[in-house]
Amino acid sequence: MPWENVLLLFEEGYPCWNAETVTKAGEDPDDLQALERMGLLERTDGGTFQLSDEGRDKFIFQAGEFFFDAR
Repeated sequence: MPWENVLLLFEEGYPCWNAETVTKAGEDPDDLQALERMGLLERTDGGTFQLSDEGRDKFIFQAGEFFFDAR
């Protein structure tokens, strides 16, 4: 699923993303809202997104599935 690519953008060095930065990374910014609806992201007051507690758990799982460093 394409939302997995967006989820994996939220690594330690880049914990917050918005539609503009996701687009610059070559991903679909609509996936941010999909991940928010799934409960994996939380929107901050500034309009950026960050991982929710559930999102952190899913990130670690997905990172392992894709052999991505989960830190």
